[in-house]
Amino acid sequence: MANREEKEEIRARADIVEIISRYVTVHPRGKNYLAICPFHSEKTPSFSIDPEKGLFHCFGCDEGGDVFQFLMKIEKLEFVDVLQRLANEVGVTLSSEGQNAGESVKLREVAKSLAKFYQAALAEPGGEKALQYLQGRGLTPETIRRFQLGYAPTSGDHLLKKFSKSQDELSKLGLLQENESGKWSFLRGRVIYPLFSVQGEVIGFAGRILDQGEPKYLNTKGTSLFEKGRMLYGLHLAREASQQAGHALLVEGYMDVIMAHQHGFSNAVASMGTTFTSDQARLLKRFVPRVRIAYDRDNAGQAATLRGMRQLLSAGLEVEVVLLPKGDDPDSLLRKEGADAFRQILSRSMTFSDFYIQQLFEDHTTNTLSGKEAMLAETREFLAELSSPVMRSQILKELSGGLMIPLEDLQLIMKGKMRAPDPSAIIGNNASEKLDWEVEEHLMYLLLQGEISIDQVRNELTPSDFQRFSYAAEILFSLSSEQGITHIEGVAGQRFLNEWLSSLSVEDQRDLRKLAVSENRYQDSGIALAQLIGRHHLMKLEERSHKVLQQIKEAGPQANQEALVKLQQEYQECIKERKRLLLELGWGTSNVMGGGRTS
Repeated sequence: MANREEKEEIRARADIVEIISRYVTVHPRGKNYLAICPFHSEKTPSFSIDPEKGLFHCFGCDEGGDVFQFLMKIEKLEFVDVLQRLANEVGVTLSSEGQNAGESVKLREVAKSLAKFYQAALAEPGGEKALQYLQGRGLTPETIRRFQLGYAPTSGDHLLKKFSKSQDELSKLGLLQENESGKWSFLRGRVIYPLFSVQGEVIGFAGRILDQGEPKYLNTKGTSLFEKGRMLYGLHLAREASQQAGHALLVEGYMDVIMAHQHGFSNAVASMGTTFTSDQARLLKRFVPRVRIAYDRDNAGQAATLRGMRQLLSAGLEVEVVLLPKGDDPDSLLRKEGADAFRQILSRSMTFSDFYIQQLFEDHTTNTLSGKEAMLAETREFLAELSSPVMRSQILKELSGGLMIPLEDLQLIMKGKMRAPDPSAIIGNNASEKLDWEVEEHLMYLLLQGEISIDQVRNELTPSDFQRFSYAAEILFSLSSEQGITHIEGVAGQRFLNEWLSSLSVEDQRDLRKLAVSENRYQDSGIALAQLIGRHHLMKLEERSHKVLQQIKEAGPQANQEALVKLQQEYQECIKERKRLLLELGWGTSNVMGGGRTS
């Protein structure tokens, strides 16, 4: 039978909101959740769930209790059956018959005593180097006390001497190692970071080396009290502040959390550098509806951000990404720039979808078929592990607009029923001679065919907007103004065309004549023009945003923060303008150019 500690651990790990939502639809209401009571008939929700306390209560029928009682009543199960079921679900191993039920209590008592021992060692002569290290990292005495930081002496027998009667518990806590030569302390000559349960009890330890060597950090092994992938560092101190702020700030390391709290950002928690897990995501979901991720912006940090986002989104949390300056983490940024600068950066956090789309376009080239297919393959893999259908739909809509692939086609590509279209074939027809055309060639084609007027192009673009036909466009606009010709059609249009071509280079004449004699296959030249102009503006916007992003990336730790803030603001404006263009053109919902699908 389970002991009291195991029952409490199951209750702490079980997400009561998620479990109840399997039976009824729940809706957030302040810090709690509301639902139609499953135990009596009602039209107005009176069934309240408090995720922090792990309790439910119906104000209509007075039914209430914890997660055990809910499952016992709704499934009509005995307590022992519910206990075993939840233990299996949340990964708690129950004590067998006759096992010492007080073992967990004893481990917690020893862990608490160990934390006090390490704290005291920090203040002793042998701990001077560790204390200087912490002070050098900018920590105040109050912060050191609050997080109960300590020091593990360098001698291998310091725990054996101090806790000679608790060697069994030391071994179970992962703090004592043993071989044929004897026993010795696992953590030696390291700054100690006690690890806490959600309730604030010491359950494990981490140590950072003071001298050169690897690994820089060591954690005690997984025990009946501590499992790295199921806890978040600092959560016991961040719960209340996170609920008040309406979100948690997720960082990577111990010092990131500690420095954030010291500067007033008391909603910071850390995944401790490990791969962010679904258990950690569900744990956060108990306390907040939204999470901001502030990981390093190196390659490993970006990859960890994407993995973490997937777990958080699948747990039903809203996700934002904090764009830290290159080379900085929250700890270094706060020490250098202070709370105000960090607060400004937090205020410019990106939504998940914006960040994800940005990363895709940063990591892949989209002007080749292979680059586009690589991007879509990565997206398909990411979306396959994302449980939120709403978020999957949103990403596909934005990707549809960015790649200019109709949404229906993109959905087929994601299902493996269609290949990505060649990016050069932006007009949906079967004319093979158009496959290597760019936006300029398509515009010139429409002009030469008399499908659109010269004014329609001149009102949107200048000659400098053209790359291949910049001079040709300049002469075209000039002659059009002089002669009052707006369309290249009829006898007057033919004379105008001959005069225009005769003013150009041999190469331009050849290419434009080829366009002029190509077969006209457009279903709607107006739609084609609007989307061509839109794509041109998007291309210019992508060039601008890419340039700004490169400047942000190249800005090192010593960069002028005011200039960096302006660059980040400009980048955010690029994102907003891109969204506006996509919405205006209807891309990402259903779009067509030429002979493609119409909505």
